[in-house]
Amino acid sequence: MAGRGAGARGARGRAGAGGSGGGGFARGRGAGAGGGPAGPPRTQEEAYSQARAALGSAFEAKKRRGGKKSTRAGKGPRVRVEIPLPPEVSEKAADEVVALLDEGSFVGRGTPLDVRFASPELAALAECPTLSSAAPPPAGAVLVAIGPTAADLTALNALVQRFDWAGAIVVNPEGWEARSVDQSLIPFTRTFEIAYSFLPLSIQGLLGSTSNGAVFRSVEGAKTPAAVPWRIYLMDEDPPKQIAETTKRPGDAEIETTLYNSMAQESPINQGIRAVRTAGEGLMNLLPGREGK
Repeated sequence: MAGRGAGARGARGRAGAGGSGGGGFARGRGAGAGGGPAGPPRTQEEAYSQARAALGSAFEAKKRRGGKKSTRAGKGPRVRVEIPLPPEVSEKAADEVVALLDEGSFVGRGTPLDVRFASPELAALAECPTLSSAAPPPAGAVLVAIGPTAADLTALNALVQRFDWAGAIVVNPEGWEARSVDQSLIPFTRTFEIAYSFLPLSIQGLLGSTSNGAVFRSVEGAKTPAAVPWRIYLMDEDPPKQIAETTKRPGDAEIETTLYNSMAQESPINQGIRAVRTAGEGLMNLLPGREGK
């Protein structure tokens, strides 16, 4: 099998946001303490650490539910990770993924990782003769697919089913929720649990001002990963301010409305309007005949 081997490498510098508009990362803030993350990351290193911890929890939860046989016959955990990476498919992106996964430490140090890009590596596997003649991966290997699109789903499904992977991870899948996805492949996409999602974004506010927000979810430390909520944060504050929480993944319209409403509440102009309105109501109550109204 011609997949890339993932050797141990240190975490790289700041990476741009892949797939999302980027608030990016601030610097110099350590990870939160406790059973799970206190909030979204502020550095690239913290994001990687949080993602690995979430992957570890997802793999452990699968073992608890399915027992030892859960890692055989392709029944290992299937998880999604959404995290800022360099947008281009390149060696730099491969290095970032190697740093993110830290030699499979979330499963066990030295776990073989078979890293494949969405194109052209997955696309080449769409031909059945190519896949059937491929050599099997090492025992206990975890498949890692980077940026698989809706067009890659057929090949990815075949690859996952073909070998006895100890697990499968998709990093930054694209277009999986689109209406154009082949209906027969939707059940396959839903077998991948979102273990970690950090999606930074920027919102244009009043008078040209810009605020940075983020959608965040991590199953780190969760006994029931499916019950972990999605949270929306304003990233301009330290620590980031949570402004919403939902049991289901928020859509674009919901995220935009939530952030705009929060920005409007924090706006000095709107605060001034509220202050004037409150003062005016106080004065009106002093007029004859309006006491207590």
